[in-house]
Amino acid sequence: MSFATCTPFSKTQVRHTKVLGYSYMVLMELFTEDFGGRKQRLGFQMNEATLADFQAALQRGREQLDILKASTSAISTQEQ
Repeated sequence: MSFATCTPFSKTQVRHTKVLGYSYMVLMELFTEDFGGRKQRLGFQMNEATLADFQAALQRGREQLDILKASTSAISTQEQ
């Protein structure tokens, strides 16, 4: 088993001498605002599988919105 070893070269900095491995990650920030005007910033870190799940959820949301818009198009055009 291999462990990362650190060789300090100053009191505040550390130099890593071995890489154990890595994985691809996505960093994403969402900015939201509610009806009261309160704003929030949310940060997420996702691996590739979690990103695929998130994209699928967004696609389902888009499909639901399209169905809602199609089923209420008669009402919304009357109001315009």
